[in-house]
Amino acid sequence: MVKLILNNAEKLDRDGFWSEGEYLYNLILEQAKHVDKNDVGTSHFSIGKIHDNKAEWDKAIASYLTAEKIYIEVENKHGLASTLNNLGLVYSQQGKWDKALEYYQRSEIIDIEIGQKAGLATLYNNIGRIYTKKGNPDLALEYYFKDLSLSKELGENANISPTFNNI
Repeated sequence: MVKLILNNAEKLDRDGFWSEGEYLYNLILEQAKHVDKNDVGTSHFSIGKIHDNKAEWDKAIASYLTAEKIYIEVENKHGLASTLNNLGLVYSQQGKWDKALEYYQRSEIIDIEIGQKAGLATLYNNIGRIYTKKGNPDLALEYYFKDLSLSKELGENANISPTFNNI
């Protein structure tokens, strides 16, 4: 039943019905004692994305930090890497470049460890943008080229044009 609720919440979230999706995620959290901890982490992560989409940065950070703790506890490295990347995105949107880099670098270590190349490509682009904003074009280019190389390797053509644009 929880998986069905999660799937419906994710669909609502993707379709822009954030309040409805958040309601379903919160239903899962109300039953946290009876729900798989990984699903509780996913609910917190997804609520964080909703708050992120609504530019509610403090709420997004709080939800992501809760998801981070749960993913560490249940040893969900994919979920943890995504959560760390999203924390980096939130801090980047706030202009907190060093804090964003801290989370991106933690995500990078995990993505490399688990062989998550698609996650790395996106992450490298995010890091490149931070270095661009910090006025360090050489480091930015290094990361954009890492993104470009992985995107080509993976056949992620949708990522190639934006990366060339950043270069």
